Amino acid sequence: MTQFHALVLSLPTRNSTIRMRVWRALKETGCGVLRDGVYLLPADAPDARVLPEMEAEIRSSGGFAMTVELKLKSAEQLAQVRKLFDRGVDYAALVKNISLSKDSLPRLGPRKAQTAVERMRRSFERISGIDFFPGQANRQAASAMSALRGRFEEVYSGGEPRPSRMRLRNRNPTRYQNRVWATRKDPWVDRLASAWLIKRFIDRDARSHGSIVRAIVRATP
Repeated sequence: MTQFHALVLSLPTRNSTIRMRVWRALKETGCGVLRDGVYLLPADAPDARVLPEMEAEIRSSGGFAMTVELKLKSAEQLAQVRKLFDRGVDYAALVKNISLSKDSLPRLGPRKAQTAVERMRRSFERISGIDFFPGQANRQAASAMSALRGRFEEVYSGGEPRPSRMRLRNRNPTRYQNRVWATRKDPWVDRLASAWLIKRFIDRDARSHGSIVRAIVRATP
């Protein structure tokens, strides 16, 4: 990626509304600041259209603005420009907040815990959405988010299966035939899939009890 769009601007000093609006728009789209009054975005950034939109708005408010194309000529120049888009500090703060949220999940209760996880997810997506050169910091934050979701499931999905490092032992399927199969209320997808597994590999004549495992009767043979 060596092509960028640059917005060169000079805002009217007495119009605080347009100054705040432009500042927020440039920040939310992840513009890099080349110098005061010069803002960059990769040419293929999802919100690259914001720069010409800001140009038009600034001009209509009495300021100066010009959108130009910037084509870098060397790897050294690209390396310098990429530093303008470093999100390491943002990711570090996010990972810290994710860690705090992870520790607090057990005492929040399911509803507040779900809200906390969702809030962290939105924060991660906001940062990664303007991370045009994702690297190790992005991967660390993604790993932290995965751990947070895993912790939520561990705390609040009681009765669900857990990963185990124990070696699996072979079972004799005849010991599990001619039985009535059941599971708890509101089964998750793994337990619905179990109906197919039982019918296909353990007992073709399996019987079910309760509303859930009527799925056994409908399981594909």
